[in-house]
Amino acid sequence: MLGELSDVDQRIFALSFHVDYWNRLGWVDPFSQKAFSQRQRRYAQVLKDRRVYTPEMVVNGKDGFVGSDRQRAKHRIAQALRDTVDVSLDLTTQSGGNATRLQVVYRLDVVPENAVLHVALVEKMAQVQVPRGENAGRSLQHHHVVREFVSVKADTMGVVRLKIPDGLEREKIDVIGFVQDKVSMSILAANFLGQE
Repeated sequence: MLGELSDVDQRIFALSFHVDYWNRLGWVDPFSQKAFSQRQRRYAQVLKDRRVYTPEMVVNGKDGFVGSDRQRAKHRIAQALRDTVDVSLDLTTQSGGNATRLQVVYRLDVVPENAVLHVALVEKMAQVQVPRGENAGRSLQHHHVVREFVSVKADTMGVVRLKIPDGLEREKIDVIGFVQDKVSMSILAANFLGQE
């Protein structure tokens, strides 16, 4: 569903954060990170949800719900697309020719109070064979998998350096940047930088 949603409208920036709290069940998700589980717990705290679960979808940092609820997802995303945006984020890459690093230059027209800039290096599609656990023997297809995630205090401009995971070709990645209020967790601006 996440893959479908991002194809509907270019203003939808889908990010799949793989949590690590299921890794104890016999198979370690190669895309999971402890920081992503902590990020989900922060959302639960702000959204006043007493639990964390998967799949969960969070739209614009304001609404969290079961990620497989297609109707609610479409409704909440449609509402979010009608919201006005007061901040403009521009992203470009800086030349360097390094195959293992990517430098992203960002510019903001306004720097809101409590603003944090997040830049995600996203693998467009990944397929994984699961050897053990409840999905043993299955091949799982993942969309928009966050492989590298860097957060910095937002400024009018700056450079964020991303490490490209070993074996991941540039044509298989995108870069998504977004500005978030670190207190309310609301998304204030977002932009996309495709890789050729």
